[in-house]
Amino acid sequence: MARASWDLDVEADLSQVQQLLIALKATDPTALAQVTLFFRSGRGWFRLGPVAVGVDWAETVLDKSQAATEGTPTGWHAIDGVRLSLSPGERRDVSVDLAELRVRDQLPLSHVGAVGGQLDLAGATLAFAAQAEGRAQQADVTKRLDQATLLSRQAAGLNDAQDSAWRNGLIREGRARMAEAYAMLQTPKPDEFRGLWLHDGDGVRAAGTARVKRWKEALPEMAALGYNAVLPNVLWSGVAFYPSSVVPNHAGVRTDGDYLQEILDAAKPLGMKVHAWKVMWQFSDAQRAPPGVAEPFRQAGRLQLDAHGRELPWLCPCDERNQRYELDAIQELASRYAVDGIHLDYIRWSGNAGSFTPACREGFEAWSRSKVVKWPQDVLEGGQQAAQWQDYMRDVVTGFVRRTRLALKAIRPGLELSVAVFPDATQARQSVQQDWPMWAAEGLIDWLATMTYTQDAAGFKAAVQRQQATMRNPAVKLYPGVQFTLDAGRVLALESAVDQVRAVRALGLGGFVAFEWRDTLLDTIAPYLRAGLLRPGGYMPVAGFLRQQPADARPVSPERGRALALSPSADGSLLLDDFEDGDLRNRAGGQWGLDIDASQMGTLAGPLPLRTQPGGALGSQFSLGFKGHLGPNRAPWSYALLHTSLSADRAPVDLSSVSGLRFLAKGDGGTYQVVLRQRVVKDSGYFRAVFKATRNWSLVTLRWSDFRQPGWAQPVESQFSDVSLLEFSPSGLSDEDFELSIDQMTFLP
Repeated sequence: MARASWDLDVEADLSQVQQLLIALKATDPTALAQVTLFFRSGRGWFRLGPVAVGVDWAETVLDKSQAATEGTPTGWHAIDGVRLSLSPGERRDVSVDLAELRVRDQLPLSHVGAVGGQLDLAGATLAFAAQAEGRAQQADVTKRLDQATLLSRQAAGLNDAQDSAWRNGLIREGRARMAEAYAMLQTPKPDEFRGLWLHDGDGVRAAGTARVKRWKEALPEMAALGYNAVLPNVLWSGVAFYPSSVVPNHAGVRTDGDYLQEILDAAKPLGMKVHAWKVMWQFSDAQRAPPGVAEPFRQAGRLQLDAHGRELPWLCPCDERNQRYELDAIQELASRYAVDGIHLDYIRWSGNAGSFTPACREGFEAWSRSKVVKWPQDVLEGGQQAAQWQDYMRDVVTGFVRRTRLALKAIRPGLELSVAVFPDATQARQSVQQDWPMWAAEGLIDWLATMTYTQDAAGFKAAVQRQQATMRNPAVKLYPGVQFTLDAGRVLALESAVDQVRAVRALGLGGFVAFEWRDTLLDTIAPYLRAGLLRPGGYMPVAGFLRQQPADARPVSPERGRALALSPSADGSLLLDDFEDGDLRNRAGGQWGLDIDASQMGTLAGPLPLRTQPGGALGSQFSLGFKGHLGPNRAPWSYALLHTSLSADRAPVDLSSVSGLRFLAKGDGGTYQVVLRQRVVKDSGYFRAVFKATRNWSLVTLRWSDFRQPGWAQPVESQFSDVSLLEFSPSGLSDEDFELSIDQMTFLP
């Protein structure tokens, strides 16, 4: 079986849960490739894992904030099923015992310091302080240790159940500071391969779909952050991001120019390697490729067919016309561009059933030297020729890798061929007929990137050790794939990213490839990896690598507004509004308001007139919110804004004396943004930061370093000394409903 699962129907509201704990043991853990926990909600799932399993009982703590999604789950408040899923590693009998599956509503205080192998804050503080002693990063590390200690003390003083959202938020923020200290203490390793998968051939994107940088702007940032190789996604079966005579061209090639050449021109002076990423057999119809690009192939009978004769949107690998088409595209790219290598992705079948076109039947009968009496029944699972059929499908894929290898050697002997593969060799061979250990053994490839995507550092290291055990050719390098970018704009926890790169080094491997570069990494883990693991020389403060502006940009300096008229609390924070007075005036004298576009494209928002609403966070009486429908995301542009001025006359206020915002929010589970409206910005390219509005109250902390301008904006110095309005609005929506409530709006010291 590709995967065995056990399901339990439940009805549960897990919206307030912070962590899930599960304890397992197995008679033969090596027979398991991966154990995963799923939670069903409506038409989708939340996925957590991997789960540790050993011969003795092992408890795994899974943080709900790191859950991935599959499909469109309704939400954690509406869980209707649990699934425990086991993927086989080796085909041997194994018995798995489950002792417990329980939830934890409140994070333990020890969570703050449980970083880098430490158990609690006291131990971590002593260890990290000792490591920093006398080093260049000592001041930066000490600052974060002090911040984590203060946040932990604040959390310890909150025990009431109604304070749980605030308490859990403080604990998470404290852990983030400890993770930053841990990352800063790491040491670099010279001469390793540090690759980045770049998913969009025309440039870098943020959490949404809009391009924020061209390659000539983005690659210098990547190099400065420690990476020395890029894998740009420039060729699909249905689109090329350069002028091609084989594959349809991306629309931007006509207006922006040759994206691949732009990458090469930017990479060469930086000393960066370029391995062109080729997605096999897939069109990306109407996403990256022109709409309808697959239609000529469909009419010619060149698409895959399932066992019931239904078309699949993939080219059929059995069809020689398709193999020739794909190979022609690869050869054209390799001949015309001075890339360092070709990187094949999806070099496999879409599943273990295969394709059942006439070309597949003809090819199989020739390969097996036998006729198939009942097609496709005889080659399906349980059929008399099923085992042969699986071998044939593997041979088809391997045959194409072999043809590609020979073709590239003929073009340029030093041109490297690499592949992105399923991380577990047994599963890859049995589920998608991807026999990468054999490709390595025969020397058909120069290196491979195993897509070892997990948020668990221990599970990552164990998986990579299994991969090493399958490698029989020392000339072929293994570069594990690390997943930095998760779904919904999230990123891998910093401490897990550090530990996974450390694991690669501890196992003696020559490098790694990170999936995938998004602009959001500049705000999160990338500067901290650069400060430690990926730095080229001596330590440099992280602040120097938070959002580099283009070298030719000339930021405009803001003027200085009046001082913020708020009295500090005991911890130095400044409460702007808790809405308990029931009116719309904040403590600085500013007024809250609601504004929507007048483009008549369907935007609606309320309540009108705006008013506070009963029921706030932490058991308070009032909060403030708005909900409605945002019109389409197109000119003349839709918007809905909940905003407040910071003074009675709406004059600019100097926020440079505070470090950010902290507030409680709840909503529809969507993404929202805070915008700092400054007088110095003339093109509406205001600084902004995004956050999630969960269905229950949760703490949101946004430091000024989290705020960024859009890529198209005229650069302005990130010095918030002339802020006239704070704005809250839906982010990334188009013709959709929204709902957001906020409370306890506070400026951080």
